[in-house]
Amino acid sequence: MKILVILNSLSGKGPSREGESRVEEITAAFRAVGIDAQVKSPEIPDFSAFMEQVEMSHFDAVVAAGGDGTIGTVAGVLAGTSTPLGILPLGTLNHLAKDLKIPFDLKEAILTIAAGKTREIDVGEVNGHIFVNNSSIGLYPKAVLRRNQEIIRLGRGKWPAMLEASIRVFLRFPLVTLKLETSDGSLTRTTPFLFVGNNRYEMKLLRVGDRPSLERGELCTYLLKHAGRLALLRILLMGFLGIKQEKDFTFILSKEVQVQTRRRRITVSADGQLMTLQTPLNYRIRPKALRVFAPETATP
Repeated sequence: MKILVILNSLSGKGPSREGESRVEEITAAFRAVGIDAQVKSPEIPDFSAFMEQVEMSHFDAVVAAGGDGTIGTVAGVLAGTSTPLGILPLGTLNHLAKDLKIPFDLKEAILTIAAGKTREIDVGEVNGHIFVNNSSIGLYPKAVLRRNQEIIRLGRGKWPAMLEASIRVFLRFPLVTLKLETSDGSLTRTTPFLFVGNNRYEMKLLRVGDRPSLERGELCTYLLKHAGRLALLRILLMGFLGIKQEKDFTFILSKEVQVQTRRRRITVSADGQLMTLQTPLNYRIRPKALRVFAPETATP
């Protein structure tokens, strides 16, 4: 098997503790299981441009080594093709790897790819952009944008910057009025955020919950039923205490959803990556559009 590994060198903790570069570490680990791996680490922010130039026909598979943003970018190129995606979960949260039960240990994740077992999973799409986990507008994209500005301006670490950004955005508490159109009708709501998942999530506001399935062919759209700060604070507290909060959300299961706002352009998060898109936002599910290496024990 000849594979291309796309490595995000900024993901995770960088080189191994033995001092070997991450590229050499990954190359050697694949060689140990008889796989010819060509490891590339494109510069950020030229990552997407690099992926568009890759000649996929030269490889039996493409592996994303990084976090959910890296995986989503690679999946955007592979979706709708027969080329399978391998995952080396080197990021911070690794939501897709968790849902697919892919080991977080590098060598074990490589053994999953070497075993050659694949499954076809759904992907979401918004205005032509692929996401494997979720997309959102409102509070979260605003907090990520401010976090990135804090990192550049003050050189802060990712998590301290995110904490401060989240507090500042919460204090401003911007609201957006949305009109959602699905095959079942329309809904207009003023809300602090909109969350669209690739299949249904167990909604836990302090963390994104697990997905029972990645193959049901549905989007799950979540909105808060109440838009005020106090309502959101109560939900956060309930999440901290481990109390389920489904009754506080409106959720819509659909294959497509159109989101209209008064704005011509809006900042959207897709797998944690920010984009500015023209409205309306057209979301759709693409059933079983992505082949991915996963353990046989993964829950269908």
